[in-house]
Amino acid sequence: MGTAGIAPALYMLGTELGLTELRLVMRQLRARIRRVTPATLLPPEPQTPSKKDIVMEALVHTRGNVKAALKLLGERGVSVDRSYVYEIKRDASGTQTGHRPPHRSA
Repeated sequence: MGTAGIAPALYMLGTELGLTELRLVMRQLRARIRRVTPATLLPPEPQTPSKKDIVMEALVHTRGNVKAALKLLGERGVSVDRSYVYEIKRDASGTQTGHRPPHRSA
C-alpha cells in the first residue's frame, strides 16, 4: 500500500469508529431517557389479541360461517376447537339480539 492509500484508509477507519461511538452514545442516551421518563409518557406496549378476539374477527370476516372461519383460522396458524368457535358465535349472536345465553354451572 502506497502513501496515497493512507489518507483514505484513515478516513474510513475514523468514519467507522466515529459511527460506532455515535451508536453507543445514542443507545446510552435512549436508556437514560427511558429511566427518567414517567411510564405514563412512554407509548403503550401493543396488546396481543386474545384467541377469542381472533375467532370473533374470523367469524366477522366469514359472515358467521363457522366452517369458513375454521379454515381461515387454520390458514393463519391458529389452533382452535370447532365447539369453541360455535360457542363464541352463539354468545356473539345472543348479545347482538339482546338475549343473554343461559348460565352454565361448572
